[in-house]
Amino acid sequence: MREFNLAAYRKLADGLDIPVLAAETSDGAHWNAASWIDAGALDMIRTSTFYKGGITGAIKIAHLAESHAIKAQVHGMGLPNAHLCAAIPNNDYYEQLVFSTEHIKGLKSRNELPIIAGVITAPSSPGLGLDVDWAALTKTALAVI
Repeated sequence: MREFNLAAYRKLADGLDIPVLAAETSDGAHWNAASWIDAGALDMIRTSTFYKGGITGAIKIAHLAESHAIKAQVHGMGLPNAHLCAAIPNNDYYEQLVFSTEHIKGLKSRNELPIIAGVITAPSSPGLGLDVDWAALTKTALAVI
């Protein structure tokens, strides 16, 4: 079936006993989330800081899903998405890609976002881990307000 065929997804969701998680990279960022929900084309919806209009768009999808009593599962890993997972009550999944056995073994000892016994804890400090060079920004800024 075509990736964005809502009628096909609805048929799939209606025909399965397991939940369908969809709209991972659908066109329209957060603007088309309601169409997927209204069409009954999924049982859980994907949200992400990468593909869904940044943090704001991702939160909009999560709230929309919550208002329809469905989960908003976060697509992708990293600090922004870990904060997103922690911020939305209708999420119970963090996606961590693994590349090798050694990578899996190292997950619990990572400085950023350690995963211990299958559980990740988002940092309690604010921000996305960026170290801004304010002097360089000031030098290249078009205007300072």
